[in-house]
Amino acid sequence: MAHIKYNVVPIAHGWQVNCNGVAGMPYSELSDAVLDTLSMAEQLRKHGDRVEVQLLQLDGTRSVLETRDAHLFARR
Repeated sequence: MAHIKYNVVPIAHGWQVNCNGVAGMPYSELSDAVLDTLSMAEQLRKHGDRVEVQLLQLDGTRSVLETRDAHLFARR
């Protein structure tokens, strides 16, 4: 069982998802970055991995996100 940590972080002109310290592709929209990451995290959890998703906001605050938080980032 692996322990995987995703961090969704702000970058110039968007957001980036880092996984265990490795930078991923940039996203222009926060909602896309978060929803993709939560989806991947859920798939990994189903296979028995421990997954943590953190969001670093522009103001510097960090929050832990769970699958149930996806509705907060859904486009309307």
